[in-house]
Amino acid sequence: MKDLPELTSEEMNSIEPILASQTRRAKKTITLDWLLTKWVRLVMQVEEGYQLSIDDYNNAITRRDKIQEILDGSQQVTRDKLSTWLVEWDDRFKKATKEVEEPPFPYLPKEMQWWWYRIPLNPGDELKKWFSLTQ
Repeated sequence: MKDLPELTSEEMNSIEPILASQTRRAKKTITLDWLLTKWVRLVMQVEEGYQLSIDDYNNAITRRDKIQEILDGSQQVTRDKLSTWLVEWDDRFKKATKEVEEPPFPYLPKEMQWWWYRIPLNPGDELKKWFSLTQ
């Protein structure tokens, strides 16, 4: 795995309010390293064949939203560092998934980020069943 991006203490301090807000909402500690590591883990699981539940997949995809929230609220230099690091993992996710017209979660708003419109090319039995019901 490519090393996580190294941010200066100033850059980390600048995203701390976003992480603190995410921590309050989640009622558990959210760190940048945790979010990035979880995104990498999801991408690797999807590449291998995603065997976990639909709820696990939903939770994992939600973490990419949290990363985007950090990107959107970051200063340009921080956003550039994170975006440069993320491009490989986002590309790998795209290659291991296929685009769908509607997010596979019917309870979501229609306007979601691109990662919500992708499903694994090789889903496990539970996801296959779920996706066949929602597509």
